[in-house]
Amino acid sequence: MKIRQAQRKDLDTVRELWETFYTEWPEPAHRQKAWSDIASDVERLLLVDGVALLAEEDGGAVGYALGWPRNERVGYLGDLYVQPEFRRRGIGRALLIAAAEGLEREYLVLTTETRNAGARAYYAGLGFEEESVNFVIRAESLQ
Repeated sequence: MKIRQAQRKDLDTVRELWETFYTEWPEPAHRQKAWSDIASDVERLLLVDGVALLAEEDGGAVGYALGWPRNERVGYLGDLYVQPEFRRRGIGRALLIAAAEGLEREYLVLTTETRNAGARAYYAGLGFEEESVNFVIRAESLQ
């Protein structure tokens, strides 16, 4: 297994992994987006101010992580994904470690869906602590 910073030439690979991730775990309606909505942000992570990491096995990409500095002390991990058939091999942990090293911040923060019990248990097992819960309502429902 190899973890490396993605390059501009890897943008299509990152896109494929991103689309697979969001097919497996679709965003809630209020956060849904298309690749075209984030492509320039991902490219910026590749080139300027963040981490865009690929995990590779046998020359093929099997996972990715996207992260950026939130402030001087906190790095934010926006995406962490490993294809199902490659899970439980330490790839997610390796991506997390590489992201933390690349972001060079005291704290690493990430968000996962409350319905994703597997991810929540995984992060808790690594020592992450739950910090907050978001509540969402369609505004018209308050009428």
